[in-house]
Amino acid sequence: MVRKKKYATPVGAVTPGKAFQIIEETLLALKDASKLDRETLTAVLEPYRGVELDFGKGWSGQLSKEEGHGILRVTIEAFGDTYTEPPYHDHQRKTDPDYDPETEHEIWIDQEADHYHRIMEDHFGIVFLD
Repeated sequence: MVRKKKYATPVGAVTPGKAFQIIEETLLALKDASKLDRETLTAVLEPYRGVELDFGKGWSGQLSKEEGHGILRVTIEAFGDTYTEPPYHDHQRKTDPDYDPETEHEIWIDQEADHYHRIMEDHFGIVFLD
């Protein structure tokens, strides 16, 4: 039997996926209450410094009720950085027959996920499992 790694967090010992889920739910609830800024973001994330998170197993895809934004955008904007809007495809689709909107969208998602991970890792010492 393989045991899952567990980490001490503000809510007890949890798996990396559950830790990410708790952070996601907390930050989105604060966003919905219009209480999420850089200072609050830091206060929420500080207890998780050094914890490995599993974005893939913990991410629910939940959106903020207020604006319909996901955890990537909510975190990036609360940190004070600029979130890049997804690419607009209609013009390119009409003018370039080889344009592939799915590929462009995947590139954009990867860029924003990298932006999010840099904030979490560089500023909060939180790392993500591959």
